[in-house]
Amino acid sequence: MKHSHFFLTFSAFIFFLSFAHAETFRSKIHHIDLGRNNQPDLLMFEDGRVGFVEKSKSLIDVRKFKSGDLVRVNLDKKFSVKSIAPVTMVEKDFVLEDAKNEATFDPGMQKRMYNPTVLSSWSQASTMFTKMRRDYQGESQCYNRAHVWAYEEWKRSGSNLMKIFVFYTRKYIREYRFYWWFHAIPAVYVGSELVTLDRRYARGPLSMKPWTDIFVRSRRSCPVISRYSTYRNNQETEHCYVHPASMYFWQPYDLDNYERRGTEKTQFYSSQVNHAYWEAF
Repeated sequence: MKHSHFFLTFSAFIFFLSFAHAETFRSKIHHIDLGRNNQPDLLMFEDGRVGFVEKSKSLIDVRKFKSGDLVRVNLDKKFSVKSIAPVTMVEKDFVLEDAKNEATFDPGMQKRMYNPTVLSSWSQASTMFTKMRRDYQGESQCYNRAHVWAYEEWKRSGSNLMKIFVFYTRKYIREYRFYWWFHAIPAVYVGSELVTLDRRYARGPLSMKPWTDIFVRSRRSCPVISRYSTYRNNQETEHCYVHPASMYFWQPYDLDNYERRGTEKTQFYSSQVNHAYWEAF
């Protein structure tokens, strides 16, 4: 039986989002999308959030910033950028490194050939789902929760989960004023079907379409892709894209590095796992 009835409504999700994310935070800028005509400029941050800069209402010039800049940002409840400033050198001393350096791996972690675990029933997926811890921090980021959940299941049962990255295009973000440009969760195969395990926004395992419908207000399907550039280069044709990957992939830059340089993640790295625990739990 496919548990497609376990989901939150989009309106409830947006209600939660509108009150949870009026805040000040620090993050690196992943990329900037300049609006055309009267469209707002979009600041996409590495932690997945999106900030809107209304040209007619704001004196902020996003052209002063670039990808990779570490900034302090204040967003209002409508996700408009109220202020943004570079993080000072003193502040940088307290920012945990993002662990992009693959040389920091823990040699005690066994390197394994990656073969995703295949379950025989949805009840097994439900059992796995209920064991995923719920004591995450309220403002934790999805990719850190997903990394801890996948790591702990691997440690607990030896299961090789998948990761699902769903990327929202600028077309969708502008049409629905959506606050994220990506979301990441663990997933597992039940037979030949890849089943999502979103312990925060769903009440049980879900097939792909019911899960993406939680976040995609248009209810349009998200094409499944295997190259990050498909999302990056096609921002006006779809509302979203789904990119499956192994459980070792942590952030979108891992997918980009794999495509550009052939840098495949084949194990958990202690620096990234520790960062995920530190931020999410």
